Amino acid sequence: METVEKVEDGIIKIMAKKRSGSKSAEGVALQRLRESVRQESERICYDPYAVHFISPDVLKFIHKNPDLIKAETDRYERFLPGLFNSLIARVRYFDDIVESVPKPSDEFKVQNH
Repeated sequence: METVEKVEDGIIKIMAKKRSGSKSAEGVALQRLRESVRQESERICYDPYAVHFISPDVLKFIHKNPDLIKAETDRYERFLPGLFNSLIARVRYFDDIVESVPKPSDEFKVQNH
């Protein structure tokens, strides 16, 4: 069985590859995806597009190593308690703001006749 250190090495190698995009944004997308796959009654946010902002290499690694990813997530939570929850709370806060913006109603739409 692989150790948490091997998982970390695998993640570091994948994340270190030269590629476009922000690694921190990809990390946020990972957390949005993690939250989105929860049961609807348990999740705090839902982002069906999050998966599209994550490198295919990272997704493959996660798919092949679910137990190791869980161990690494638990390790981060012990080291930085509340890290993932605060990130998801922030995501939900901004999602709620976006949802609260009034939508144009039919009476304000310009009709071109």
